[in-house]
Amino acid sequence: MARLVKSAYQQGGILSGAELSVLLNRLLSTIGRYIKKYHETNKDILPTKGMMLDQGSKPTHKGSIINLYEQGYPEVDIARITNHSIESVGRYIKNYKNVKLLMEKGFNLIEMVRISGMGRSTIIQYRDLVELYHKELGSER
Repeated sequence: MARLVKSAYQQGGILSGAELSVLLNRLLSTIGRYIKKYHETNKDILPTKGMMLDQGSKPTHKGSIINLYEQGYPEVDIARITNHSIESVGRYIKNYKNVKLLMEKGFNLIEMVRISGMGRSTIIQYRDLVELYHKELGSER
């Protein structure tokens, strides 16, 4: 599965979970488990449609990018490892830093949404990441 996804991406295509399901003759839920297992056991991220186009309620690439950032990796290396452009990696890190700063200043969720212009669910995702790496900034739920 990983070879198919990477090969398609190198050729300018992006496969969805549904397309992989048809190609591999597996249930979509099975493909989801395969992708999850791959991400748990490998450093890189499979460039599937859901990952690259930020689809789904909790895309894991934000977490992977911020995890590498918090470990001190340079943006160029993060982009290479996660199959993202340097620009998108920079945008994720900038958003993460902005949410962290707003949390340090004591803003609540609604205020962060208004100030940042990001959606509520996006703020929550970044807030959860900030709390993971900076426990002292825990927020009210």
